[in-house]
Amino acid sequence: MLAEQDALGLVAEIAAAIAGFAALAGVFTDRGDPTAQAFARLRVVVSSGLLLLLSAVGPIIVSAFGLADETTWRVCSAVAFGVNAFILFQGLSRSLEVDLPLRDWDAYVVFWPTEAVCQLTLLANIFGIVPSLAAPLYLAFLYSALVQTAWIFLELLDVVFQPGD
Repeated sequence: MLAEQDALGLVAEIAAAIAGFAALAGVFTDRGDPTAQAFARLRVVVSSGLLLLLSAVGPIIVSAFGLADETTWRVCSAVAFGVNAFILFQGLSRSLEVDLPLRDWDAYVVFWPTEAVCQLTLLANIFGIVPSLAAPLYLAFLYSALVQTAWIFLELLDVVFQPGD
């Protein structure tokens, strides 16, 4: 059993709540004329929430197979890295079509630094750079991804609830 199971469960609960609130916020969009911007942000928030949820529950499930903790963190880091890269690629490709906030000034303060932490912590675990810090590095990834998801969620709310013209 992983010592970090409580922290992983808490992150999973928060991720589920954010994804649920994002879906609920999507209900408040004007169904007659849903903006591509609001839909794209909704999709990114839900995708990020699911990434967090799966990444938080993943180590609990993988450790149940009796793998060593270091192997558990490495496997889960590799899967999270792939899913995170896929979601990032989707977000970047959509930012060309709609106005996702990945080029705004606050993206350079919040999103991109936390994305760097996500990628670096996962890569450190995948390559086993500091095996004794595998669990804290994975938790740092989850916290950084949580900050990103919350920021994107707030950006979504800004679009969904902006006053009509």
